[in-house]
Amino acid sequence: ATELLAARCGDDDERWEQAREAASGAIQAAYDEYTERLESMGVNPKPVC
Repeated sequence: ATELLAARCGDDDERWEQAREAASGAIQAAYDEYTERLESMGVNPKPVC
């Protein structure tokens, strides 16, 4: 993945920042879904995560 990002972003700091923001958004969305599912099963996600 790093090589792909390097090929796409090169030396462009703005592209790197966009990639970081996209990755962060994807991780946050996955975490939100994960915690929502735990809560729907009656599990408190705070001690688990």
